Amino acid sequence: MTQNARLELTGAAGSPYTRKMLSVLRYRHLPYSVYWGN
Repeated sequence: MTQNARLELTGAAGSPYTRKMLSVLRYRHLPYSVYWGN
């Protein structure tokens, strides 16, 4: 992965797994983009 690469995460707003993954990405200071589904 290059320095400018962003992780792409697709998830539902109320999903515990999505919230967990967002927490991990923030904690590790990894760049990411979130695409919210239904």
